Amino acid sequence: MSATLAIQAREKGTKSQIKTLRNSGKIPAVLYGRKTPSQSVTVDSAEFRKFLVDGNRNRLLDLALPTGNTVKAYVKEIVRAKLSREVEHLDFQVVEAGDSVTYKVPLTIVGVPVGVKVGGGNLNVAKKDLKVRVLAEAMKDSLEVDVSALEKGQVFYVNQVEFPGGTILTPGRQAIATVA
Repeated sequence: MSATLAIQAREKGTKSQIKTLRNSGKIPAVLYGRKTPSQSVTVDSAEFRKFLVDGNRNRLLDLALPTGNTVKAYVKEIVRAKLSREVEHLDFQVVEAGDSVTYKVPLTIVGVPVGVKVGGGNLNVAKKDLKVRVLAEAMKDSLEVDVSALEKGQVFYVNQVEFPGGTILTPGRQAIATVA
């Protein structure tokens, strides 16, 4: 099931115009793609928050254009305010069928390591996401990493992760989890 977000066209503006836009409940954004010229747009902030809460961060979505057409895209970048963590700007990248996408997929650690259950160790998670390249249609919300076989003193590395249909770009010798 694909999520749909409505976007509105906007003119590039000054800092004060962008601030007024944000105060009115809109998020300034840019829409671009290989075959799509760059466009300045806005998204309703409440609608976008609901989109994020529903777990859609790494999914393809349908963007409803002001012309009535829709395009397939994904959220390439979210810029947040440093203190309030409110979304200040978005980048949407339009994808065509067969396009490859590079993005960070969050890791979900599953299982209780043997070294924790039996050996009395502690599980330390060193990495929360991996940079991957995959066909746009095969984007995943998260990637499960089973650490239940780890014994005390062992390390689970990036090169041990299975990612069918895509390529992991994060260096393979980086640790994901350790049991100490």
